[in-house]
Amino acid sequence: MDMTGEYRIPAPRQKVWDALNDVEILTKCIPGCQELNKDSDTELSATVKTKVGPVSATFKGKVTLSDINP
Repeated sequence: MDMTGEYRIPAPRQKVWDALNDVEILTKCIPGCQELNKDSDTELSATVKTKVGPVSATFKGKVTLSDINP
């Protein structure tokens, strides 16, 4: 998955950074997210269920964060 774009969030930088690193908040922001785990400070794993027309599928994946600059 390739995600690009830029969004300006009208909130203090630290509050936004904290939210981006909060598993509960991220779980609510990802459509179909059934489970999100913080495996380490730089790795997350997720289970997402999605439906396209009559087809429903569950996906599991990992995210590795790099070049972290709060």
